[in-house]
Amino acid sequence: MTTVPSPDSTDEPEPVLTFDVRETQYCTAVERITTVLGVTVNDALEDADPWHAGDVVVDGTRVRVVDLPRVFGAHARALPGGDERKLVVFEPVDDAGTSSGWLVDAVGGVRSVDRSTLLPARASERFVRGRLEVDGTTTLWLDERAING
Repeated sequence: MTTVPSPDSTDEPEPVLTFDVRETQYCTAVERITTVLGVTVNDALEDADPWHAGDVVVDGTRVRVVDLPRVFGAHARALPGGDERKLVVFEPVDDAGTSSGWLVDAVGGVRSVDRSTLLPARASERFVRGRLEVDGTTTLWLDERAING
């Protein structure tokens, strides 16, 4: 298999945040993440656009919520262990200072990964930079800039 070349790759390990959406493990680089919050999901999200499931204010900054489970096609709202999810909040992405936040099912933590082990994403994997093994689990590396704009 070939690896995905990265224009900014180095020999240094890169820190990524791992998280789960349903039964799939994902990650993204931590460099633009500002915080991770616990949130309670209500039924109002059911009918909302998954790309703009709502807004919250975090430390005075408006955060546009992206409901990743529904973006990736999951429609069932029930989660084992209750309705508390995590909101991964990124640095502001527009001139108005609005941030994006990804609603995810659970957060695993920060891990260091070797970018040289990143394998190409499958054609059917939207917004995925590539695949790699993290702690023995196949993990999809999401393209934060493609999702957040």
